This record gives sequence, C-alpha cells and structure tokens, in this order.
Amino acid sequence: NVLVFKNKKKKINLSKVITKFKKSNIEIRPIWSPNHKQLPYKKFQKYKLKKVIKIVETHLCLPSSPDLSIKDQNKICSIIKSI
Repeated sequence: NVLVFKNKKKKINLSKVITKFKKSNIEIRPIWSPNHKQLPYKKFQKYKLKKVIKIVETHLCLPSSPDLSIKDQNKICSIIKSI
C-alpha cells in the first residue's frame, strides 16, 4: 500500500512523516529508489525519467499484512488524517 501526498501548495517532509509513524510504533518507509539513481546502475542510464523523482518525493509505503489488526489500521488512518 502506497500513500501519495498530492498537496501542491505545501511540500510534505517525508522524513517527518516517517518519524511521526515511528513514534507510534508503526513502520513505514520511502518507496524504492529507482534503479537509475542507485550507485551501481548510474552509468547505465540512457534515457530521462522526469516523473520518477517526483514520485519518490511524494510516496511512502504503508504497512501491509494479513495480520494487521483493525486497531492498527485505525491507528494508521488516524495518523494520516493528522498530517
């Protein structure tokens, strides 16, 4: 599950969002860095990906598990609403 921040007027600081979740003992993380930005593959890029960086800056991966309780789901929703 991916959380997307679309507010164009206010830039969201993803590290602050991650910290807020961590304080509530919920692990979220940034989406994977694109291959062309990873050190071993930088020299292989042959094309431009204009939207990829924006996606990395505005998306976070939420917890996803069949064992995620309703209580935890509500907690996650509550934190998202407070942001």
